Amino acid sequence: MKWKLLLAAFAALVVAFGLSTPAQAHSTDDWTTIAQHPEQWPGHRYANASITGSETETHIDWSGTAVVVSSFVKDSKQDGWCAIVQIRYEIKTNDTWAGHWHYRVPKVDCTDGNGGLFSSIYYARYPTRSLHARACIGYADGTTYSCGAWQ
Repeated sequence: MKWKLLLAAFAALVVAFGLSTPAQAHSTDDWTTIAQHPEQWPGHRYANASITGSETETHIDWSGTAVVVSSFVKDSKQDGWCAIVQIRYEIKTNDTWAGHWHYRVPKVDCTDGNGGLFSSIYYARYPTRSLHARACIGYADGTTYSCGAWQ
């Protein structure tokens, strides 16, 4: 418990001194929910990722720059951390690619032993490319502490 307090203090210092961390939110509303993944889109893949305490699977479908994504996340360790699935991607607005990553957390699971949780199914509101996913551990609000490699 003491180390979590130290981590919280360190995080406060990072924020106070303006050290760079990936932006979790943007002013754009990039996604809307839909009922199911599209059938027979030409692009389809699963991005599976895990780190100690977090197992994730992200289902990605696309047709050109139209993208649909959903995720599964499972807290697999009794360690006090939440399991998080994080995605990153680039959007196009006004005929121009953003030139930077947008980050979102489709789902967080803070209860080990529940078998995991599924996110909603999200449809991109803007042309989207280069979507990646990774497994993280962190806090219930989706703030990440440690993450694995992008898939």
